[in-house]
Amino acid sequence: MSLLTTLLGSLCGCGFFAKMPTGALLELEYSKHGSRGGTEYMTQVKRMENGDMVLRAMQKEDGLLMEKTLTAEEVKGFVQIIEEEKMYKYKERYNPIFDIKDGRSWTFRARFEDDYIYSHGYAASPSGDGLERIMGYSQKLVEHGAQPVAEQQDE
Repeated sequence: MSLLTTLLGSLCGCGFFAKMPTGALLELEYSKHGSRGGTEYMTQVKRMENGDMVLRAMQKEDGLLMEKTLTAEEVKGFVQIIEEEKMYKYKERYNPIFDIKDGRSWTFRARFEDDYIYSHGYAASPSGDGLERIMGYSQKLVEHGAQPVAEQQDE
């Protein structure tokens, strides 16, 4: 990347020059938190030591946390959403224009073999449907064949 490209990318902070990471998806996490700090929704995909990719996701917002081992095709679904929605271009931080005291925060991160994506916000979010699609896809995956996580997290 040229010095000018790097400088412009850092000045706009918008991921204009960002590229889709290559290599396998190793981890993914998306969570939403209420104004009082409690977790409203959480999904997590993680590669286990044995190589399995495991999804932990709430069935619905404020719902039961479920767990399921994913197939390679199901993992590709997450990568496809990230690529289609250009989530790799997300800014690192989203804030509202005005001072808002009562809002929801969220965090998204995806780690690939060669790069990672990290973005978060408070009372503001990126354009597009990427975050909602990640949540919807996760919820769909845990509808069938998932088991409740033995130790539910209280937050």
